[in-house]
Amino acid sequence: MFGSAAAAASAVLVGLSFIGVFAVRRLFEVIPGADPRGGRIAATLFALHPYLIGDKLIRNANAEFAALCLLPFALLGLLRLERQPLRGAFVIAGALAVSILSHNLTALIGLALLLGGTLWLYGWRQAARLQWAWMAGVGVGLLIAAFVWLPALALRDAIQLDELTRGKFDFHVQWQPFRELFGYAGFFSAGALMPLVLVFAAWVAVRRSKDAFMGRRFLLGLLAAALLFIALQWKVSAPIWEAIPWLRFMQFPWRFMGPLALVTAVAGGMAAAPILSQRSNRVRVGVEVALFALCVANAWPQLASYRPLSAMHAKTIEKAVQPEKLRRGALNVSVQDEYLPRGADPAVWKREARAGGRTVLSAEPAAQIEALEELGSRISLRVDAPAGTRLRLARWYFPGWQAELDGAPIPVESNALGGIDLQVAAPGGTLELVKRPPLSRRIGLALSGLGVGLWLALYFAQRRRRGGD
Repeated sequence: MFGSAAAAASAVLVGLSFIGVFAVRRLFEVIPGADPRGGRIAATLFALHPYLIGDKLIRNANAEFAALCLLPFALLGLLRLERQPLRGAFVIAGALAVSILSHNLTALIGLALLLGGTLWLYGWRQAARLQWAWMAGVGVGLLIAAFVWLPALALRDAIQLDELTRGKFDFHVQWQPFRELFGYAGFFSAGALMPLVLVFAAWVAVRRSKDAFMGRRFLLGLLAAALLFIALQWKVSAPIWEAIPWLRFMQFPWRFMGPLALVTAVAGGMAAAPILSQRSNRVRVGVEVALFALCVANAWPQLASYRPLSAMHAKTIEKAVQPEKLRRGALNVSVQDEYLPRGADPAVWKREARAGGRTVLSAEPAAQIEALEELGSRISLRVDAPAGTRLRLARWYFPGWQAELDGAPIPVESNALGGIDLQVAAPGGTLELVKRPPLSRRIGLALSGLGVGLWLALYFAQRRRRGGD
């Protein structure tokens, strides 16, 4: 089962990579003055960027990889706003929503790109219809993903959020030298080819006038974004990281290498296309083949570092993720257990889990307990306690837990270790403990339903508009 699930996930990610390459090519159909043939060059640079390959094959950072593959659609929607505002809003909404659901940190960068790109391309005083289209796209995208981000924000104080930015996750200790960012030593390295592409794109932008190169403004915007993404990976940008509250949750400055891959690829395609358009077809084909070879050579250190999971390790993992193994295995829920309740003690949890995976850790005074149902979010026990008893259960305390004794509600208490305690009155009875979705999740689901409805309305509105045109 593990093998089939892993294969299915890999197939989905491969499909997403093709979708991302397709979106990069489509960008060149809507960039003002861009030669569509530049889309092939940009797609090659993007698909074979070492950081994306490292994300998938070395880091196994599948969530970030998926979001980066979807990021080109945000630019595609942005560029459609001027001529097809409803269609642009529809694409922006979908791209933003799916990016949030894939990797919210990459989605935040995408949102910043959308805002900066809108101001750069259309100015501070855009036409009213463009402003409304942009706000509709972003607003609907946020609504669709509300069932994820709303409870995450509302319940942030319930978890050990500070652990996300401590130790190796503190950006202050993650600055990398230039030779590693644009070399081949790290799994995050972009290789030496990418800076050369940016230099070439800058040369084209400077040498060609606006009349000769209609997409020059967009190219300059891409270069400005590239410089910003590079600067944010250097220690000199520490004051910016400290000033923007959410930025520290990026944890690793080299994460900006992902968005940098996109803007570099598109800038390279835009710069190369007008020059190659003046050459013969034979020369163009030769240059594209040579560029493909260079991209493969630039990505080869990452490709060569890939080591497939051995059959022995795959079998070990398959055994480790069996339900009973998970109950008794005392595995961490994350690297530093940061998603446990504040005050939770993982050491106690692991000790108790290894002791037998019991649902009831203790009963004081002693009581006769029979398990009727034991699920992750639902527990049913028959408790015989003539003198009453206080139960300590093997569940973490989070908002939403509700308990009943013979149908009558009883308080759910948090203990000093972050778990759940229940006071059962004499003589006991049937105890039900259920985890209900918190209010923020229920509101988020309602908003997401509204967002999907509005997104479909945008789709049919832009289809009707296109049909009328």
